[in-house]
Amino acid sequence: MGNLGTLSPDFTETFEESQQGQGHIARPEDHQQELRSFKEGDILSIPAEVAYWIYNNGDQKLIFVTLLNISNVEN
Repeated sequence: MGNLGTLSPDFTETFEESQQGQGHIARPEDHQQELRSFKEGDILSIPAEVAYWIYNNGDQKLIFVTLLNISNVEN
C-alpha cells in the first residue's frame, strides 16, 4: 500500500473577468491538491502537467514504472 500526492494547476481559474473590467490571475495557492491511496496491482495515471510524489507506507517493495512519450514536448 502507498500514497500518491498530486499538485496540479487549476486551469479553470487562470483568468477571470470581473464586473469592473479587472482580471484575476491565478496565484500559486490556486492549485488543486489531491491525496490518494493505492494498493498492489493498481495502475496510476498522472497527466504531464501535474507534479506528484509517491510514498510507500507498506512493508513490501514498491515497483514503479514510468512511461513517457519523448516526442511530446509536455514530457
